[in-house]
Amino acid sequence: MPAEPKMAEDFDADADADAAFSTRRLTHKASSATLSGKSSMVKVKIKLGSEMIALRLPSELTLRELRARIALKLGNEESAKAMSGTSQIMYHAPSGESTLLSDDQDWETALMVTNYKPILTLVQ
Repeated sequence: MPAEPKMAEDFDADADADAAFSTRRLTHKASSATLSGKSSMVKVKIKLGSEMIALRLPSELTLRELRARIALKLGNEESAKAMSGTSQIMYHAPSGESTLLSDDQDWETALMVTNYKPILTLVQ
């Protein structure tokens, strides 16, 4: 059985749906990157005694994922401590105050307070 030909109003509905999808897609990109103030990647500096290492990470990481990335970067016994949670992570606010990261909310706060350029310290 042949398909029925589309009516003019069917084409208008298709065009409206395509326009709505494009607008939604553009809005999502703008809101997730520009409007929220978040960049897709963040540079995290980590103090280890007198050394400083830097990581470029997605800004959407959870604290658990951050610990895992730090552990991969360290690649030695410090990494085992960071992974197990025995090491604590602190961030340094621009005011000079250091604050312990205990959950994802703290991590998000650290990103916002430091303008997405956190400096972290591992505390044994």
